[in-house]
Amino acid sequence: MSAWESFFVTAGGAAAVLAGLIFVGISINLQKVLERTIVSRGAWVSLLTLVEVLLISLFMLIPGQTLPALGAEVGGIGLICWMVMAIVTIHQFKHAHRDGFPEGQTWYGRLAMILLSQFITVPCVVGGVLLLLNKESGIAWTLPGILSALPYSLYMGWVLTVEVNR
Repeated sequence: MSAWESFFVTAGGAAAVLAGLIFVGISINLQKVLERTIVSRGAWVSLLTLVEVLLISLFMLIPGQTLPALGAEVGGIGLICWMVMAIVTIHQFKHAHRDGFPEGQTWYGRLAMILLSQFITVPCVVGGVLLLLNKESGIAWTLPGILSALPYSLYMGWVLTVEVNR
């Protein structure tokens, strides 16, 4: 477990910095963000994924914790984020036309949204279950979720600070 310490310190720090970027983007463009439901929903989802990364990273750094306890924490956070992401994705599909969201109106846009939301959350749920079963390999299962959440949130930071003004 100690071999992963540097990774989770870095991931938690990156999540905190990116959350700050998201808040700055929302703050400087608040009116435009509130005018476009799809952008405000994207900002919210981005913050959710960063909170997921930050909490999982913090849980991984708690010293002396048993694998099953860690699994309950990681799996619980992953499951909550998975449910919220699923609800938001379904809502985006239902209101894609009204919100002027063309990506949510095509089969390939919907597929991309589904795959991204699943790729960010499901590995954390699987990792949590494996840790709950006392298998240290569950730690590695969280990596795809963390490593996909960070670039997604960086992209959303760009959208909220630059693209929203176009």
